[in-house]
Amino acid sequence: MKFKFEKKYLLKGLTAFFVLAGAILLWYLVFHGEKFKGNMNTLYSILVPIFDGFILAYIASPILNFIEKKWLYPLFRKVFKKDPLKCKKPIRAIGIILTTLLFIAIFYGMIVMIMSQLIPSIMSIVNNFDVYTNNAYKWVNKLFEDNPETAKFIEENVAVYSKQFEDWLTQTIIPQASQLIKSVSLSILSFIKLLWNFVIGFIISIYLLASKETLAAQAKKILYAFFSIDTTNKILRETRYANKTFINFFIGKIIDSAIIGVLCFIGTSIMGIPYAALVSVIIGVTNIIPFFGPIIGAVPTAILILIVDISNPMNCVYYVIFVLILQQLDGNVIGPLILGESTGLSSFWIIFAIIFFGGLWDVFGMFVGVPLMAVIYSAIRRIVTKKLAAKDLPDDTGQYMNVGEIDSNKILIPHVDENGNVISGEIEDPMPSKKARLKKKKNKALNSIAHKTEELKEALAEKKAEVLSKIENSGTDEETTDEKTEDSNGD
Repeated sequence: MKFKFEKKYLLKGLTAFFVLAGAILLWYLVFHGEKFKGNMNTLYSILVPIFDGFILAYIASPILNFIEKKWLYPLFRKVFKKDPLKCKKPIRAIGIILTTLLFIAIFYGMIVMIMSQLIPSIMSIVNNFDVYTNNAYKWVNKLFEDNPETAKFIEENVAVYSKQFEDWLTQTIIPQASQLIKSVSLSILSFIKLLWNFVIGFIISIYLLASKETLAAQAKKILYAFFSIDTTNKILRETRYANKTFINFFIGKIIDSAIIGVLCFIGTSIMGIPYAALVSVIIGVTNIIPFFGPIIGAVPTAILILIVDISNPMNCVYYVIFVLILQQLDGNVIGPLILGESTGLSSFWIIFAIIFFGGLWDVFGMFVGVPLMAVIYSAIRRIVTKKLAAKDLPDDTGQYMNVGEIDSNKILIPHVDENGNVISGEIEDPMPSKKARLKKKKNKALNSIAHKTEELKEALAEKKAEVLSKIENSGTDEETTDEKTEDSNGD
C-alpha cells in the first residue's frame, strides 16, 4: 500500500508539538525559574564580548562609511587612477585602520584632557580634606551657637542613637570586614574582566566591519527564505528606520552633551565655582541620559561644592540655579536644534522609556530607552494608521478630541452635554484671542450642523420606513379586496 502524504496532518502534528513544547517550557519557567535565570546569565556572560563587538561595530560603521565615500573612493579614483569598485578590499582595510586610529585618538585625547583636570582636582580634595572637615566643624558649631534649642535636640538624639550605632558597628560592620574586602576584590576582578571583554569586543568589531555587507546580505537571504516577501520587506523597512533613529539620536546626543559640558565649564569658571573642570565633566557625561541626566549630575556636584566651600553656601545655590538654566537652554534650544524631531516622542513617553528600560538594563537602558521607544512607537503608529485607513477613518489625532461616537456612515459625532454644548477634550484658554473665538464658534456651528444632520437623517429614515410600511400594508389590503371580489363573482 502506497503511503499518501497529507499536508494537513503535518500541520496538525506541528501545532500539537509546539503546544506541548510551550506547556513544558511554561512549567519549567514556573518551577525552575531561578535555574533558568542562572543559565541565561551564564549564557549572557559568555556572549558579552560578541555584544560589545556588535555595539562598537555599529557605532564605528557610520564613520567608516564616511571615510570610504568622502576620502578613499575619490583618492583611488583621482590619484591612483583606479576604479574603487575593483579595489574594495584595500579600501576597506585602509578605512578600518583610519577608523580605529581615529577612535584611539579621540579616546586618548579625552582621557588626557579629563585626567589633566580630574587628577589635580581629586588630589586637591584629598590634600585639603582636613581643611574641609574643619570648615564643616566650625559651621556646625556656629549653627549650634545661634540655635541652642536645635543643638539641645540634636545632642539628645545623638545620645540616644550613639549606643545603637556602636552596637551596629561592633556587631555588623566589623564582623563583615572580610566580606567587604572580598566584595572589593571581586569588584576589581569584574573591572578587569570588563576591560578584557572590551578588548575582545574591539577585535570582533574589526572583523564585523570588514564583512558587514556580506553579513547584511546573509541576513536578508535568511529572512526571504523563511518569511514571505511582503513580510520581509516590512521587516527591512522597520530595520532601516530603527537604524536611522538610533544613529541620529546617538550622534546628536553626544554632540549635545559635549556642548553642554563646554558651556558648563565656561559658566562655572566665570562664577568662580571650585573644581570647574571636574563638575563640567560630570554634567557633560550625565547629560547623555535624556531628561534626568542633568539632575543626576547636578546632585553630587552640588554636594561637592557645598562641602568644599561650606562657609559660603550661596555658591552652591548659584550653581544649582545655573544648572537649571543650562538644562532649560539644552531642552528648549540646543537639544531641538541638534536632535530635531529624531525621536518624535512626547515628554511623557520619554520619561516612561527612561524609567522602564532603565529598570530593565540600568544605565544602559536609560541611554538606549528613548530611541528604542521611538522605534516601538513608530511601529504601533503605522499599524494604527493602517487599521484606520481600512475602516475609512481619519488618522489625525486632533479630530478625535471631541468625538463622542462614530455613526455607521463614518461621521464623527461630537460629545455634547445636556444643553447641547460640545464637551471639549482640550484645555480651553480662559482669555482666547478673537481668531480663536471665531474658530471656536465656527467649530461649534459645524458640530451643531453635523449633529442636526444626523438627527434629520435618522428622522428621514424612520419616516421612509413608515411610508414603506404603509405602502406594503395598502398593497396587502388591495390584494385582499381583489380576492374577495373574485370570490363573489365566482359565486
